[in-house]
Amino acid sequence: MISCDDYAQMISTNPDHPKLADAYRTYQEILKRDNAMDFDDLICNTVQLFRQDEEVLSYYQDRFSLHHGG
Repeated sequence: MISCDDYAQMISTNPDHPKLADAYRTYQEILKRDNAMDFDDLICNTVQLFRQDEEVLSYYQDRFSLHHGG
């Protein structure tokens, strides 16, 4: 759950830093261009949706509740 800029800063001590940061940024741009997500995006976007929309969060909390009254 980190941005391209955060990733670049995180790997700044790696000698291949510029290449890795550019590759990650390009990969993210291609995903966005193609309206696609990788597995990490599926998780991150779900967490972001739950944080931003309490109604959606409540719906899924109720739907997948561990308490089955019966």
